[in-house]
Amino acid sequence: MPRLTHSTPSYRRHANGQAVVTYGGRDHYLGKYGSPESRREYDQQVAAWIANGRQNNAAALLTIDRLVLKFKREHVNVEYVKLGQPTSEQATLVAALKPLLAKFGREFVKDFGPLKLEEVRKAMIAAGWARRYINKQISRIRLMFKWAVAKELIDESVYRRLQSLLPLKRGKTEARETPRIQPAPDADVDAVIAALSPSLAAARKMMDTEGFADSNQPSSVGPLLAKVPAESPVAAMLAVQRLTGMRPGEVVQLSNEHLDAAAATPLLVLPHHKNEHHGLERKIPLGPRALAILKPFIDQHPRGPLFRPTDAVMARRTKQRRERRTPVQPSQMDRSKENPTRRPSDQYSTDSYRRAIEYACRKVGCKRFSPQKVLRLLYVGPVRLKYLQRVIALCGLGPMGWHCLSRLRCHRE
Repeated sequence: MPRLTHSTPSYRRHANGQAVVTYGGRDHYLGKYGSPESRREYDQQVAAWIANGRQNNAAALLTIDRLVLKFKREHVNVEYVKLGQPTSEQATLVAALKPLLAKFGREFVKDFGPLKLEEVRKAMIAAGWARRYINKQISRIRLMFKWAVAKELIDESVYRRLQSLLPLKRGKTEARETPRIQPAPDADVDAVIAALSPSLAAARKMMDTEGFADSNQPSSVGPLLAKVPAESPVAAMLAVQRLTGMRPGEVVQLSNEHLDAAAATPLLVLPHHKNEHHGLERKIPLGPRALAILKPFIDQHPRGPLFRPTDAVMARRTKQRRERRTPVQPSQMDRSKENPTRRPSDQYSTDSYRRAIEYACRKVGCKRFSPQKVLRLLYVGPVRLKYLQRVIALCGLGPMGWHCLSRLRCHRE
């Protein structure tokens, strides 16, 4: 009997309990045998294979869930890594793709268009996501399709169709609006610094009254600043961040090796920063106040990170011992473990830095703020309106000048 070449591939049960269909010389698993989902997957795959002339075509048979898997393995897990650690963009991309997988995971990529992308966006609105966040997440979904075009996995017409979906606009959507992130109040930051390190708070007030201008000149703030490492490294990190406009990820990695004291103005040259993948250098000028605050830490740690959780733990235990009211028993003179299961790290991370600030906020009783909000203090606060207006006029920036200049970080010194 002649072999049939145009028969329809059969829906079968594999030994592992999965439904399977064979076409083009390969087995294709469909899900649990007998389930409605596996039947629907069988119909879709066989229909696409027949419509393609009974030939295997990766672009025609590629589904959304398989594309997501390839995108995560070959792009997300490779591209968004810094210093061997995944960046926060990985989790953000995964969050953007979850609504897509939930609604259209089994759909073929070639059939995915702007109407289906709009349904994904409606699911994001129903989940309570904010308008601007939804627009960014939709752009990340488009990024996956753009990557697939670059890898010749899909036809470019799929990506072009998705670009036709317009973003959500304020007042014309049911998505909730969120206020702009505001900087932490000066009073709250000052209160946290004072609670963590009274010596640093007193030194900052003395700098304001004495007109501190040179970190090398003899001054009464020197003895006060020398006590800061033994009180709280986090207070010094907050003060330096306010003076220089550094990002939290830049403050935690500071070391003496980054200091270029030979320059006319002392500079911090950071090897790792947010924009290093663009080939940009990060040079931060240090004023006399910031340099004076850093000097005790440089003397204490000439190599390695300047700010260390081990110093904070030692300072806290010393303070507890000093404030103890009952006499110390001989058995309590040294209760440290030889091999503790948890050891303080030799360097702060952005998360541990944030948690230390939040703990201090609870201690003070002020509203919780993150170190990123300390950075926003430097946008407009120290710059007077008349100077901004003068710069706008001289540069001819026009109506958008104020908006652009208000986003600049301004040196407080």
